[in-house]
Amino acid sequence: MIGAFTEPSGSQKHFGALLLGAYDHSKPGYTGKVGTGFDEKTLAWLYVQFRRLDRERSDLVDLPRDRGVTFVAPRPVARISHQEWTGDNKLRQSVFLGLRDDRSVRQVHLPEFFT
Repeated sequence: MIGAFTEPSGSQKHFGALLLGAYDHSKPGYTGKVGTGFDEKTLAWLYVQFRRLDRERSDLVDLPRDRGVTFVAPRPVARISHQEWTGDNKLRQSVFLGLRDDRSVRQVHLPEFFT
């Protein structure tokens, strides 16, 4: 699930990275960032969607305290490719592939080997 986004840096527009999460039993926890896999059209479209979901605080547990983070209601579910999971339940070398409309955020759980 997508729980927040960071400010853009360099030449990228709209946002820098998405902060992701998944349920670990009953609480949604932070699972890492994804900052690649977006083209300009996708960045712009996602940014408009996210601005409609702005919130004051995050629903994700253990979210890093980075500056320039905008929290969103965790409604969008992202399709992510990744190289591996780290020992502390974080995605490594993740790439954004799109949004999923066939899953709700309640169906996004950590892989069984973590639970």
